[in-house]
Amino acid sequence: MRWLYHLQQRMALTHYESIVLLVIIGFALVGGSTRLISEQLMPIPEPGLPADHAAFAAAAAELNAVFASPATEATTEESEAAPAPADVAEVAPPRPNVSRKAPTARGPVNVNTATLAELDRLPGVGPALAQRIVDYREAHGAFARVASLERVRGIGPKTVAKFDGLAVVE
Repeated sequence: MRWLYHLQQRMALTHYESIVLLVIIGFALVGGSTRLISEQLMPIPEPGLPADHAAFAAAAAELNAVFASPATEATTEESEAAPAPADVAEVAPPRPNVSRKAPTARGPVNVNTATLAELDRLPGVGPALAQRIVDYREAHGAFARVASLERVRGIGPKTVAKFDGLAVVE
């Protein structure tokens, strides 16, 4: 341990700094030796396809055969239960969950000059919140930055994060 004391003195390390340094060196040695041993025990495979490629290719061919084969004749019970193609066409696809976003053709919304309708187009802002923004702006003056909208009741950091690129202060 005398060598550790001399190392501390020479490098001007505290006792705890030298212990941390020894732990880091120990982890590096263990990691390096583990990698060396694992490379010797498990040879590096040749470049190209993995060893189980044949099994994967066989499974893929089986799935392709199942899905590409023509449908087998259905029993009368199955054909009665299945809807006719005309019935399927009448069913409307589910409506995607689309959040409201500001129109990109008009550019970002300036929160200091925006009307209620323009503020309403921001994501997470409805008519009531747009009115609160306008009221706050009239009572306290223009916003210095978009993050200042957090002072309006009902707007938090997550809502302001949704405004990124959609709202500006000019």
